[in-house]
Amino acid sequence: MTKTNSRWAGYLFIALGLINWRYQDSNPNAMTNSLVLISAGVITLILAFTKAGLAWLETKTGQRIGLIAGAALIIFSYVN
Repeated sequence: MTKTNSRWAGYLFIALGLINWRYQDSNPNAMTNSLVLISAGVITLILAFTKAGLAWLETKTGQRIGLIAGAALIIFSYVN
């Protein structure tokens, strides 16, 4: 279950980054803000597709850090 949720989260962060980049063309920091989201998505996908990363994501610590980081990134995508 964690593998699927992690992959969905990675795709979500990449999509949020691309949407953020598209709709904030006039903002000079749009690329930087979007790359934060896109890079988090890529890191999440790398963790979800590697055995060591997936093993870490399945631990309690990995799940807590993932939830906190995910919530922070979603809030960041709406605030900026």
